[in-house]
Order: sequence, then structure tokens, then C-alpha cells
Amino acid sequence: MIPKGKIVQFIETCVIFLCVAVVFLCSGVCLAETKSVSYTSMFGNYSVSVPDGWKVTHDFEQYHYTEDNFRHPTEPAFNLNIRYYARYATHRLPNGWLEMYADGNDYCSQTINPLSTGNKSAKTIHDVNINGKGSKRFVVTAEKHEVKHPGYLFGDDVQQLIFPGEHAYTVIPVNSGFYVLTYLAPQGNFKKYEKSYEQMVSSFNLLTEYPNSYTTMVVTQEVISYFRQQLHSDNTHRKSNAVYMLGKIKDAESVPDLIRALEDSDSDVRWSAADALGEIGDNSVAEPLRNLLYDPAEYARKSATDALKQINAPVTADELKKDGKLHEAFNQYMADFKIMTKLYEGKTKGKLQEYRETILRKKIIELALEMKPAPAVPKEAERFMTRGAVALKNAKDADDFNDAVTEFEKVTLAAPWLADAYSNLGVVQDKAGRYEPAIRSLKLYLLAAPAAADRNAVEKLIYEIEYKQEKAKEKVETERREQERYGWISGRWALTEKLDCTRFDMHMTLNPRTVEFIKSGDIVEAYVEGDRTKPLGLRCLVSDRVRWQRNSPDQFEQGRWIDISVNVSSDQRRIKYTYPSFWREDGKQDRTVDCTLIKE
Repeated sequence: MIPKGKIVQFIETCVIFLCVAVVFLCSGVCLAETKSVSYTSMFGNYSVSVPDGWKVTHDFEQYHYTEDNFRHPTEPAFNLNIRYYARYATHRLPNGWLEMYADGNDYCSQTINPLSTGNKSAKTIHDVNINGKGSKRFVVTAEKHEVKHPGYLFGDDVQQLIFPGEHAYTVIPVNSGFYVLTYLAPQGNFKKYEKSYEQMVSSFNLLTEYPNSYTTMVVTQEVISYFRQQLHSDNTHRKSNAVYMLGKIKDAESVPDLIRALEDSDSDVRWSAADALGEIGDNSVAEPLRNLLYDPAEYARKSATDALKQINAPVTADELKKDGKLHEAFNQYMADFKIMTKLYEGKTKGKLQEYRETILRKKIIELALEMKPAPAVPKEAERFMTRGAVALKNAKDADDFNDAVTEFEKVTLAAPWLADAYSNLGVVQDKAGRYEPAIRSLKLYLLAAPAAADRNAVEKLIYEIEYKQEKAKEKVETERREQERYGWISGRWALTEKLDCTRFDMHMTLNPRTVEFIKSGDIVEAYVEGDRTKPLGLRCLVSDRVRWQRNSPDQFEQGRWIDISVNVSSDQRRIKYTYPSFWREDGKQDRTVDCTLIKE
């Protein structure tokens, strides 16, 4: 028999062993050791030691803001980050807000306030020395909450969502701005990669004070691929920056993408693309650049002019006109017009393209009015004018008027300064229901014929068309709203019906039957198998708000309707409704009828 004391001693030894094991394992989790590698920023302005294998991503706005982010490959909540901010330079955040800081101290005060949970020890800013520079260090514990960001942050609704975790910041000042080295960790796990953060901070070495020149950039295939990828970003600021940098590093393979960027909806992207194409110096880009000469954004037009000079393209028509060379300017305008029409041939024109074409037409018209003698009307234009007049004379419906539109449009392509072409075109566009182009054509007519005898009549016609255009837009918007709200009901459905009878515990499922909702006014009614003579007895009122009803079974023919409970699935493909009572053949009433409609 084992003495009782020995047993107690054995148990105590096991407990101590287990405690030591637990402590050892926990310390292993909390203090993860990782191998470090040297990293040099893409702009070549600093080098640093970072954990090996962590995923690197970049962000930048030319040279006043750069960011390198290092994320753990399997624990993405852990992040190391290095950012550069130029003083008093605005940086646009991914959500569209703008941030700006006077210096590193300003950044510290703005960052602590929204992040802090109120723990005063967490708010303390410590002075530290990083490679001979007096720097600031603070650690903040954040809870998940919304805060109003103070200071230089601009937006419609300046609210910021702070996620839970511990955030370490080291702010290193330089003459032009400051660097911020951060470490973000989940709540309670700060120590796990704290050593990696300390090593990153202590190894931080400035090679240049700030990313002041693309010539210092470390241009690797990875960097080029990153910029090319950003050309397809939904973030226009990242796209614009990528376009700019591809020009600076003269990436010839990006020329096709940069040409497409000349048509981007964002003007910053367009002028950056023009700059980039000028930097690359490819002569084949002259035609798309000439198209940008008539852009609505002034700085895009200037960039196009400068880029054309860089590739030794012919002088622009505006410059020729300014020098008094009217005939040469007219010929260049017409050459640009042919380039533009060729570029958009067979494509649907957007607002940007319509604007550019209208601007160029106006320039041609204004110059033609100055020229003595006026430009001769080409035979081709006379031919299409005659064809258009015949089409208009014989027109009986919208399709016929559209045929006339096609003919008169060809006149304005052959002779874009000809007043009568725009007058006829505007009239037939109105009759064809194409109100916006009609207004544009009639205004061009008034520009081309400043002394027109019918000016007052044409102006009144424009007012009439504007009214019809407004009413047409209202109708389209009403239909869009109705389709958006109730369009999902349209189509064919299959019906399954379950009878839940409390007395007999009876369940019955009917075979799926085809059901179709048919809208009439404010009522959408369901019919079996598309036969309007066999109503299902289910309808939806859609006037002000959706209200579902079902025909009372004992008064089906008389049309007694009662409100019912309806549940629609999130994907709007299943409708389950509960009919509150059901009369059996023996005259007794059961509790419910559950029916489900499934979209085919």
C-alpha cells in the first residue's frame, strides 16, 4: 500500500509540471520569433529590417505620401506599417476623406484623440531617439467605436470606425515632413510580434530624407507590375498616381493602357496619362493625344499640348489660329475632327466624348465665320443633304425620322460648319424623340448662323424640346423606381402548398404549379399556369407600400380579400405566405395554410 504522503507529493509534482508547461506554451504564443530580412522602399528613401515572409503592399500619392504595409501571411490582423507624410500636403484616404498634418506633433495629437479609450497611461507620448533624430512614441488601446476625427480631416460625414486592438506609433520628423512607423495587433496579443516592431524601428535607416525623385526608385518587375495593376483600380487617386509613375519610369509596355486612360471619367487620370505618354515619347500616341486637346478640363488640355510637343507632333490648331494662320488652323481642326470621329466610330458616345466633339465643332464653326472666303461646301455634304431632305419628306414614323437623322449627321461630318445641316438635323432629332441631341444641334445652328431670320422661332423650339426632355426623364425615372422596387415580382413562379392542420396533424404538398404575377395599375395578382381565368387568390398592392392579400376561400368568387403574413427571402426568389384560416370539407376551421412561391 502506497503511503498517503507519497500520493500527495506525486500529485503536487504533476501540478507543478503542468503549470510550467502551460507557461512555456503561452510564452511561445505571446512571443513569436520570426526571421528578419532587409527591405528597401520602392522610392529608395529608406531601408529597414522586417519579418521574412510577411506580405508587402504599397500606396502612394506621388511624393507627398508613401506607404509600405507588411502583413502576417496567416494572421492578417497583425500589421507593420511605414508611412511618409509631407507637411501640409493633403492625402486622400480610401474612403474619400482628406487628411493633412502640419508636422509630427500635429499627427500625434490628432491620432491619439480618436483612438484612445480614456486610459491616461496609454495616451502618454514618450520622447525617443531613432538614429539620432528626436522622435515620439506612444501606444494606444482602442475599442471598436465610431469617433469624429478632429483637425485637418475633410469629408461629408467625418466619422471613423476604430477597430479593437493595440496600436504602437513611432513618429520620426524630417525637414519636409515626418515618417510614421506603426504596429497593429489584436487586443491582448500585442507582445506576440512586439520584438519585430522594435527591430523595424531600431533598424530604420534614411537613405534620402523623402521620396523626392523617381530616379531614386528601385524599379523592379514587382514595382512595375504593381503600377500596372493599379491602372484598373476603382480608386481614381491610386490609378492617377500609377499612371504618373509609369510615365516617370518610361514603361513602354503600358502605352495601350495609358491611351485608354485618356478616356477615363476622372480628369486627374486623363491629364496624368497625357503627361506619362509625353514622358515615354512614343510617336504613335499623337492621335489620341490630339483628342484630349478638346477636353473639358483645362489642365488635361495643357498636358496634351505639352505631350504633343515632347513627341514632336505638328503644332496645334489653337496655336496656329493664335498666330493668325487661319487656313492652316482650319485644316488642322478638320484633321483633328476626322481623328475624333474615327476614334468613336461604331461606339456609344458618353458625356465626355459628346462634350469634346461639341467643343471641336464650335471651334470649326467660329473659325469658318472668320475666314474670307468661307470654306467651300464639299459635294459629299450636298449629296447627304439631299438624301436627308427626301427621308424627312417621306417620314411617317420614328424609324423613318431616324433614317433622316442618319443622313443629316453625315452632312455635319462632311461639313461641320454648315448651319443648314444643324437646323435640319435638330428638327428630325426632335421628331425621332432624341431630345438632347436635338437641343445640341439647334444651338450649333444658332452659332453657325448668328444672323438667322428664324432665330426666335428656333429658340422657342429649343424651349419646347427642353420641356419634352424633362417630361421624358421624369417618366423614365418613375419607371426605374417602380422596376427597382417591384420588378422582382415579375416572371414565373412555382407554387408549393403545405396544409398545417392541428386536429389531424395532416401535411400535404401539392405538385409545383406554374404561377405568374400580372401587374394592372397598383395591383399585382397571381394566376395559375399563366391563365388569367384561374386566379390563385394572392395579390399584392404596390401603390404606397407593399401589402399582401389573399382571397377568402369561402368567398372566392365574390372577391373578399384579407391581409396575410408574407415573408420574402433576401434573394427575392422565395415568397412564403401564411393564410390564417382554412375551411375543411366537414365545415370545421383549421389553423393555417402555408404556401411557398419559388421563382423559376
